[in-house]
Amino acid sequence: SDLRLPAELESIPAWRKTYGGYLHSGCHFDLWLDADQLLPAVRLLFDHGYFLEDLAGVDVAEGILLVYHFDRYEAAQRVALRLTVPHAAKKAPSIAAVFSGADWHERECFDFFGVEFENHPGLKPLPVMPISSFPAGASGAGQL
Repeated sequence: SDLRLPAELESIPAWRKTYGGYLHSGCHFDLWLDADQLLPAVRLLFDHGYFLEDLAGVDVAEGILLVYHFDRYEAAQRVALRLTVPHAAKKAPSIAAVFSGADWHERECFDFFGVEFENHPGLKPLPVMPISSFPAGASGAGQL
């Protein structure tokens, strides 16, 4: 494909960049980063009008793969930033100071995978309703 990362984002430091895989991956651009490259990349995306869609964690052999999805309202340019944190040291920089919505996503990854997000403003478990609190007959009640 002739699709290339927009010029203003070419300076994102990444050890691997792939372009044009939208039909296969749902992303126009995939950037694989080291932990120290995450915040500069996120700041650059913010400065160029991107918003955070979501953050997903995947437990893989090498560690916990964190996949951050960003997009723009002006033009479809979905970007995935990918970072793997090793199982033995599950730490990643928090991006909540740049994208405040990351607060909740990072807390989810902390709850489900034990990833500690450094400099997170309040890394604590998410509030969840105990299963016993579901009304009788509610969908899913008693099935866990």
